[in-house]
Amino acid sequence: MTPAPIDQGGGRPRARTLSEILDQQRERAVVGRETNAALRAHSAGYVALVADEPATVLDLGSGGGVPGLVVAVEHWTRARVVLLDASQRRCTYLELCVAALQIGERVAVHWARAEEAGRDHVLRAGHDVVLARSFGPPAVTAECAAPLLAVGGVLVVSDPPDATGDRWDAAALALLGLEREETRQVEGATYTRLRQVEACPDRFPRRPGVPTRRPLF
Repeated sequence: MTPAPIDQGGGRPRARTLSEILDQQRERAVVGRETNAALRAHSAGYVALVADEPATVLDLGSGGGVPGLVVAVEHWTRARVVLLDASQRRCTYLELCVAALQIGERVAVHWARAEEAGRDHVLRAGHDVVLARSFGPPAVTAECAAPLLAVGGVLVVSDPPDATGDRWDAAALALLGLEREETRQVEGATYTRLRQVEACPDRFPRRPGVPTRRPLF
């Protein structure tokens, strides 16, 4: 199944709706079993932690496009959005979704590991906001996100439902130029916002796989 435009008769295609895309992503088991309403509400939680609409956004480990596609379609409708994922198959499908939603002029799909993307001269330090949903443990998420953020930009992470205590180590975050600003509940879900207060040092991110094998905290 592909999210190609639906023929309305007479050879006139129409764009897919976001609901149709999310239904298909659920059938493919890439967005979990949550309802469309729940996925939309969870995506809106990220937006609640960002004061103003950003110019550039990156969805880290986009998977099925949540929250990236939802945010691009329903919230930050002028922002340029990058959907980053390490799976070529998922990226190919995300490209079809972007085309079917007719948002390709401002939403791009990038196939790469996050550690590689952080070394890409086009992507590095190029984003006002990075979003992360189920990407990895805090140390891995921070090291992969920091190189992608412009100074002053923010990383917004959704915390797992069973998370307890402070999951972020201030000293290790400082090595990446990050500071944790806030952890907040929005509609029953918990999100953490971190700010890139200094440029991420050139030594980060480390080689692919190293942030996971040897986390900073």
